Amino acid sequence: MAKTTTSKLQMFVNRCLQKIFNIHWPEVISNEEFWRRTEGTEISIQIKRQKWNWIGHRLRKGMKPLKGRLWIGTHRGNRGEGDLNRRGEDRSTMRH
Repeated sequence: MAKTTTSKLQMFVNRCLQKIFNIHWPEVISNEEFWRRTEGTEISIQIKRQKWNWIGHRLRKGMKPLKGRLWIGTHRGNRGEGDLNRRGEDRSTMRH
C-alpha cells in the first residue's frame, strides 16, 4: 500500500479509537502509550501480518485452486450497454 493511504487509514483508526476510549485533545500521549491503552498495533503492521498470513495460506493450500478462480479482464453481462435495469426505468411505464 502507498504510504499516504496507510497514513490516512492510520489517522482514521486513531480517531475512532480515541473516541471509543474517550481520549480528548488536551491529553497528549505518545504513540506507544496510545497503543498500550488500546491494546492494538499500528495499521501498517496489521496489513503486513495479513499479507503474510494470506501468503502462508496460499502456500499451504497450493496454487491450483487459485488459478481457476482468477478473473482477468472486464465482465460484460447479457444486458446491452444502453439498456436500463428495472430500477433505472421510468416508473410511470411500469406495471404494479
